[in-house]
Amino acid sequence: MASTAYNYLAIYGGVPSGAAGVILNNNFSDISDLTIDSIRGLHTSNGTDASHDIDITTGAATDSTNANVLVLSSAITKQIDASWSVGTAAGGLDTGSVTTSTWYAIWLIKRSDTGVVDALFSTSFSSPTMPTNYDYKRYIGAVLTDASANILAYNQKGDAFRFEIFFNDLLDATPATSFTTLRLSTPPISTLWDGTGYVQPSSGGTSRYMYMLPGDVPSDSGGAVVVAAYNANQWGQQRSLFSTDSSGQMKYRSSHSSGLAYFIIRTYGWIDPRGRAVE
Repeated sequence: MASTAYNYLAIYGGVPSGAAGVILNNNFSDISDLTIDSIRGLHTSNGTDASHDIDITTGAATDSTNANVLVLSSAITKQIDASWSVGTAAGGLDTGSVTTSTWYAIWLIKRSDTGVVDALFSTSFSSPTMPTNYDYKRYIGAVLTDASANILAYNQKGDAFRFEIFFNDLLDATPATSFTTLRLSTPPISTLWDGTGYVQPSSGGTSRYMYMLPGDVPSDSGGAVVVAAYNANQWGQQRSLFSTDSSGQMKYRSSHSSGLAYFIIRTYGWIDPRGRAVE
C-alpha cells in the first residue's frame, strides 16, 4: 500500500559561530581583510586517486591562534597513504599508517622561517604531529576512511560537506525510550549534522514518535524535534540540521520500545566551521 511521508526542514539548536558564512568560491583579493578565525577558499575534494588523495584549492586563513596568516598560493594534492613530505603529489600523513573507518583532520601548516605552506592529515583534531620547523596550523576540513582504509567520496560547497552515500547511524526496531547518545557519521568535533529521522509503526493505529536533541543540549531541557507516524501505512520523516557536541554526537529517544517497523537516523553530511570558534 502507498505510504504517506511528512517532510520538514528543522534548524534546531543554532548554527555554530561563524558557520553561517558559507564561501562559494576560492577567490580572495586582500589577505589583510582576514579577521579572527577567517578562512577563504581552501576547499577540498577527492583527488585523481580518489581513494587516497585530497586536492586543496588556493586560499588563505588565519592560524589556530590568530597570530599568523597561512596563504596557499597554488593548489596542492596530498596523499593519506604515505608519510608526510613537502610539496604537492606527496605524502600527507603526520604519523603512522592510514587506518580503517577513521576520521582524519586536514590541516594547513606553515613554517614561519621560510614561509612555506603545506598540508597534512592527522587523527588529531587539536594537536597534529607537525613536521620539523612547521610552527603554524589551521584545521580546514575532514575525511573519513572506509573498511579498506580508502577515503570515502564526498563533495564540499563552502562549509557544507556531503557524502556521496548515506549512513544509517541508527537502525533499531526496539529503540531506547530515554534520551540516548548517538555517535554520528560526522567529524569528532562540534558541527551541524545534516540528516533525517524516520519512523514507521509495525501495525495500524499504533502511533510512534522519535525525539531528537542536539548533542550539547541537556536531556532534561524539555525541547526536542519530534518525528511522528500514526499507522503501518505511514512514514514519519524529518530532515534536520542539528548541532553535535564536541565528539560528534546527538541524542534521541522513542515514545515506545516496540510496535515499530523502522526507527532510523540517517546521516547525509555536515556543516563544518573549519576552525572557527564554536560558542
